[in-house]
Amino acid sequence: MIVAVGVLAALMATPVAAQAATPPVVNWAHSVEGDLGTLEVAAEAEAGVTSLRAHIRKYGVEPDIAVVEEFVLVSGTVQDGVWRTPEPVQLTELGYYDVVVDVTDADGNVASGPSWGTLTYAVDTAFSPLRIDPPAVTYTDREVTVSGTLTGKRPDNRQIVPVPGGEVSVSSIEAEGQPKAVTTAADGSFSATLVMTGPGDAYAEFGAEGYYMRATSEFTPIGVVPAESRITVETSAAEVNQGEPVTVSGQLTWLSPDNGWQPLAGAQIGVLTCSDSLGYCPGSEYPTTDAEGRYSLTLTPWGTGHFAVGFASDDPFIARAGAETPVVVWEPASISDFTAARDAAGDVVAQGHMVFGYTTPWPVEVEIQFKRAGSHRWTTVATEDNAEWDGSGGYLFTATVDQPRKGHWRAFFAGRPDLFRPVTSEPVFVR
Repeated sequence: MIVAVGVLAALMATPVAAQAATPPVVNWAHSVEGDLGTLEVAAEAEAGVTSLRAHIRKYGVEPDIAVVEEFVLVSGTVQDGVWRTPEPVQLTELGYYDVVVDVTDADGNVASGPSWGTLTYAVDTAFSPLRIDPPAVTYTDREVTVSGTLTGKRPDNRQIVPVPGGEVSVSSIEAEGQPKAVTTAADGSFSATLVMTGPGDAYAEFGAEGYYMRATSEFTPIGVVPAESRITVETSAAEVNQGEPVTVSGQLTWLSPDNGWQPLAGAQIGVLTCSDSLGYCPGSEYPTTDAEGRYSLTLTPWGTGHFAVGFASDDPFIARAGAETPVVVWEPASISDFTAARDAAGDVVAQGHMVFGYTTPWPVEVEIQFKRAGSHRWTTVATEDNAEWDGSGGYLFTATVDQPRKGHWRAFFAGRPDLFRPVTSEPVFVR
């Protein structure tokens, strides 16, 4: 809502019989942020503000050097609102000025204030986006040039102009010997060279000088292109029984810009023992590489999974590295007992117990196999696919087979990929 105060008197001319309104008051007066030549006033009047008159003075000195009477309502109401000059105040010199405002309400009451009102008639400075050349540093080239331009918005005409001769500090917390102090050229431009110790943000600062306001640039990232590193990993065995140790070893190297691939000695690496069934890595070790960049340690994996090795470089100019290698851990599984004999009807009754260690597959499936006398070929004649725990320390499987021929009988558990090896019972001969 924009209302010119010069029109308000006509709008509020109709007399109304009422109790005398509370006198008007000026709450504050100061420059508009981002538009310092524009004056903004907050005023209250129960009867409604009809006019404002601002006296611009040097600090503690009269008479007025300027008087401003044109204001528009930019927020609130005529009873309680904020008023602003439609154009910047025109003064001949930059500076900080006292502002005393006279406010008149619809009942003709006049009040003045505040004594602390200030017009900051100064140049509002700002930085252009910083330019970084190159945008990222490397192991051998860690210098960057940070450049930009310092400009200022004048309070009298709002023009954006260069700020020459300004003292600018260029900084990055990841640079050596910063901040770097530079002076802006006639066109407001500046540049500084930073030597980076890692990735970071560059920024520029201009401290308030005279009637030029302080400014800070946006933070601009400086990256790092690290030298490549790599780590190898191998194991003494790709498959082990549960509880058996495995030696994990390898070498850590990095790509030197001058000498090619070189060992990285004295570096701490991480070695994780990861389990597929658990879904995470319950074991971790942190060996240090020797003079040849090599490492070696003995671990006992809990279950099938993989070993993951990693190098988290503490030098930002050398990249991280990682590698994995799988390992199969066979869990215990056995047929603790097996019997086969003919019953009264002449059929063969075969039964026994499966025993597991830490993990039990479900369902527990056991094949009953037969090989007739004189043959070398085993044939599956029955399958028990629901062996159940019977309290004897194992899972009972049983099958009755109509087989009149004499021959050998056995139980066979096919195992599970990466979990159980196949298991065969001792054969039993049945006539």
